Amino acid sequence: MIAGPNGRARLTRLATGHILTAALSAVAELGVVDVMPVGEPRQVDDLAMRVDADADALHRVMRALAAEGLFVEVEPRAFATTELGELLRDGPQSLRYVALLHGRQTMPLFCDIVGTVRTGVPVPVRREGRTRWDQLADDPEQAALFNRAMRGRAARLREALRAVDWSDVHTVVDVGGGIGGVVLPHLADERHLHGVLFDLPHVEADAKAAIAEAALADRCDFAGGDFFHAVPSGADAYLLSNVLHDWGDEDARRILGATRAAMQPDARLVVLEDLVPPGDDPHPVKILDLQMLVALGGRERSEAEFAALFAASGFELADVAGTGPYALVGRPV
Repeated sequence: MIAGPNGRARLTRLATGHILTAALSAVAELGVVDVMPVGEPRQVDDLAMRVDADADALHRVMRALAAEGLFVEVEPRAFATTELGELLRDGPQSLRYVALLHGRQTMPLFCDIVGTVRTGVPVPVRREGRTRWDQLADDPEQAALFNRAMRGRAARLREALRAVDWSDVHTVVDVGGGIGGVVLPHLADERHLHGVLFDLPHVEADAKAAIAEAALADRCDFAGGDFFHAVPSGADAYLLSNVLHDWGDEDARRILGATRAAMQPDARLVVLEDLVPPGDDPHPVKILDLQMLVALGGRERSEAEFAALFAASGFELADVAGTGPYALVGRPV
């Protein structure tokens, strides 16, 4: 069967998706939305002067993104932001850094996707013999961008936490929690909780700064370490938010095993992850799964795959709460 014009147009759009990624990243890097008043149009020439860009080039980029719903060209060469475009405005929950992460760090890796499809080995390991985490540990600038991007995505994860009953929990350890984008707002919501933010030692300064900024120094501590080997013990709950999808099954079992070893019999495990849905319908998690494959060697999983992973690591899957991301609640067995 030969595809008609609509099919050819769709395939062409798929093939050129990287152009939109690059355009979005450029607008985010220049801070275009930050110099635009909310709900009011601004002439491109004025915007270009404010962000040190060429006016004609900036107009063409914004015109392309207006077609995607980020801007509205209210009159020739004058744009206003939309609700979607406002997500690029800098701030604690901004997706600006997610756009920058994909433009600067993720997209270049996908130029080498064929090698990963041939071997199953992520690009950084094939190119340099070390993981993406090793690279970030050696590059503070890239690590800072990564952490800010994760903080921007954290609002979605916090929604899943609200679907879980925390009334009988006193202490929660956020395993691999970065700079606290998920657990710190959760502690603000659940004022009876004490938190431990656990991550690699090089995160400590940024994590403690985030704890102080959230005015939670009296209810949240930082602990440095390696979740493959040992996790702080004695808490009522252990949180893994978007951690397991970074790793293949063998490494995920090691993380869960170290967590299980730290837990009392009545403690609970709360895993925040998106789930791969069945069927052939489009879904962003299926795209995210390819990012995990190429950049990290990780994977997104279905509910059945999580149940099997839990069982192989000393847990039973007791509950799945939320509508996406999901909170998968595990109990030690």
